[in-house]
Amino acid sequence: MFFSLAVVNHGDAVFTDAARLDAARSNAHTHISFGLGANFCIGGRLTQLEAKIAFETLTEQVPFLALVTDQ
Repeated sequence: MFFSLAVVNHGDAVFTDAARLDAARSNAHTHISFGLGANFCIGGRLTQLEAKIAFETLTEQVPFLALVTDQ
């Protein structure tokens, strides 16, 4: 079995114009980045922990960062 990251989330049956990045598409929440149930990504928790550490480190190093409130 071979898995390719190049084809993840490119299902034409799910996404219109699947090759185009569009985070605002109406069904963007149906992506399969970490999977669900039997297809859950075993590295998902590690990725979440890495992201948490990265954001904590970033906000410690650059304390003046702020979210844009009107978006």
